[in-house]
Amino acid sequence: MKSEEDIALELALKKSLEESKRNCQYRKETIHPDYRNYFEDEDVKAEFLRILRQYKYPTAEVVSEMATYFGLLVKNGDLSDVLSQLRFLQRETANFSLEWIIVVSSLKISLNRLCDAIYGALLFCQV
Repeated sequence: MKSEEDIALELALKKSLEESKRNCQYRKETIHPDYRNYFEDEDVKAEFLRILRQYKYPTAEVVSEMATYFGLLVKNGDLSDVLSQLRFLQRETANFSLEWIIVVSSLKISLNRLCDAIYGALLFCQV
């Protein structure tokens, strides 16, 4: 027969395990920047290219939307999309302004910090 302490300990352990499971489950967030209609990697890259051509220099609004988009991808665990799209942007911005190159570099640094905070690992190697 179990004592009251054993029953209380068992209930506390069960509650702790349930809470741990809830915390481990990952909640997907909806992506709402201008890119919300583009779910395929190639479509997103085409949209980025359109933006680069439309804006000779990055605007605060566009940079904010890009940061939000990539931040949500990282939070949702879509790291392969992040890598693919950022590498694409890095290649393409070489044909545009220095300001765009700085934006992409800043995004990489910010996303690296976010990955480190969430997953305990870096997305990009630091040189």
